[in-house]
Amino acid sequence: MADNITFYKLPLDNDHDKDIQEWLDSIARNKKAEVVRYALRYYKSQLKEGETFILPSSTVSSKSTMAAPPQEEPKKTGGKKPKIGLRNIKQVVE
Repeated sequence: MADNITFYKLPLDNDHDKDIQEWLDSIARNKKAEVVRYALRYYKSQLKEGETFILPSSTVSSKSTMAAPPQEEPKKTGGKKPKIGLRNIKQVVE
């Protein structure tokens, strides 16, 4: 039976994944793998037909909402003006 076991390492961020770490620490050591397998299978069963989980571009804390509020675009304040020099002057032929 030992030949049929595969181990996966799961890196967790101390700040963003603190809730997951606390949850895993609260589970008895000999039950952690069973609980994680059950949680993954449950999540997988909740997906609709053809639906797949798309990872967010950055790690999102579980305390924040998945849909981030729309951010306002910064107001443009003119920007830099081009330098005036002899190279920018074009000769007009009449």
